[in-house]
Amino acid sequence: MPRHFSGTRMAAAAWSGLLLILVACNGASSVAPAASPTAPGGAVGAGDAAIAAQLPLDIEITTYRRGDVIGGDRVRLSSVLARGKPVAVNFFAGLCPPCRAEMPHLQEVYDTHSDKFILVGVDIGPFTGLGTNADGRELIGELNVTFPTGSTQDRDLVRQFRVLGMPSTVFIKPDGSVHRKWDGALTREKLEELVLQLVDASK
Repeated sequence: MPRHFSGTRMAAAAWSGLLLILVACNGASSVAPAASPTAPGGAVGAGDAAIAAQLPLDIEITTYRRGDVIGGDRVRLSSVLARGKPVAVNFFAGLCPPCRAEMPHLQEVYDTHSDKFILVGVDIGPFTGLGTNADGRELIGELNVTFPTGSTQDRDLVRQFRVLGMPSTVFIKPDGSVHRKWDGALTREKLEELVLQLVDASK
């Protein structure tokens, strides 16, 4: 008997497939305003609903390390935002070379500006074919990452956050609205620029 899938699962599979294609091409860096989610190639998806309306703010993050910074070993994104600071959510995977290259830049910016924003790394390797959670833990251990990191069981976030390349970073204001989104690896300079813009927009 053929196996039937719900519309949600089919949509998630489509987004995951698109993600893997872009990862194979090394991703594409793009930036877009909160109300205009990026479409493939970095163009603005004019007919799409605002990404902020689809954010799963109640996704639960099981922390790998530094759970004390965001509220515990298991914490919801909504409670992280409730701490009153803007949040940058970085989606990474243990076997993603661009993620590995970007991690030191994330660490440097976190070390410099951790008083102004919260940085959370979320491992989605198991949803993208780019490693297990064990691979994610090994990566952050090897690179001596000290900002909060963890994983989640909510695979729908790949579609809901419109993750189009790896790594991918979403910059969220304390009220839960998306300020910007970047698909692809960030340099230290660009990351710092986007973080400071997020901080200013959150005042």
